[in-house]
Amino acid sequence: MIVPLAAGSAVDNAARIVAQQMSINMGQQIVIENQPGAAGLIGAERVAKAAPDGYTIGGFNDSIMTMLPNLHAEDAVGHPARTSSRCRWSPPSNGAWSSTTTAPYSSAADLIAAAKASPARSTTARAATAARSTSRWRCSRRSAGIS
Repeated sequence: MIVPLAAGSAVDNAARIVAQQMSINMGQQIVIENQPGAAGLIGAERVAKAAPDGYTIGGFNDSIMTMLPNLHAEDAVGHPARTSSRCRWSPPSNGAWSSTTTAPYSSAADLIAAAKASPARSTTARAATAARSTSRWRCSRRSAGIS
């Protein structure tokens, strides 16, 4: 199973859980190979170009399947999202707004108000710049009136 993201990432951890159960069900060992780079495009391309012999599976997140083919259309020749003969899975992902326990916020409204007052102090962490979480973060900030 090729996981086009870093070892230890959420997708990698989910892939290892899935691979373990697949190994039990199939009676064969499933090997995870992490191939990060270019927000997942390098590993996804390896899956897309693999021989259609049933021995290669891709463990992808949603942004690799939905956003990369649109952001990198010229690079996405044979991209798994455009190739129906490949097997792949995509674990769900969620986002959250949070702050430290010592911050003076007692609600999401307090956190949003502080971000509006000082947008430069409001930061984010995300998997990659082409990830759905980045789009979600930008939409959330815009919806909340944070510049």
